[in-house]
Amino acid sequence: MPGFVMLDLLGTEPSAEEQELMVHPQCCGVILFTRNYIDPQQITALCTALHALKSPPLLIAVAILDLGVEFAHVTEVLHAR
Repeated sequence: MPGFVMLDLLGTEPSAEEQELMVHPQCCGVILFTRNYIDPQQITALCTALHALKSPPLLIAVAILDLGVEFAHVTEVLHAR
């Protein structure tokens, strides 16, 4: 039985290669880190773009150990959905 994987992003938006990996049937989600965060508007747009890549939408997780004070806004955005 094949397993599922979660990926991370190198920057604040997915590259073409990352998008290609995320639409693979075995990819179930993305883990976000502080390197993926600029401000609340950017993270909202990023989450929207990630969800639009496939159906059902990718799970979006936040790396808690990597959270900074500003990055806490990500959880607010995710909970608002």
